Amino acid sequence: MAAWHGGALVGFDLETTGAEAGESRIVTAAAVEARDGEARSRPATHAGTRAA
Repeated sequence: MAAWHGGALVGFDLETTGAEAGESRIVTAAAVEARDGEARSRPATHAGTRAA
């Protein structure tokens, strides 16, 4: 079995409107894959939408 850091890693980031989980909403979310210390994918992002 390979060490956990020898395979692909995914960085994930959320931007929110605040720190309170019950009151805040996600504005954007992004993920990028890295392997061997190099980014292997362009950041995949999603902009949140406001519920009507």
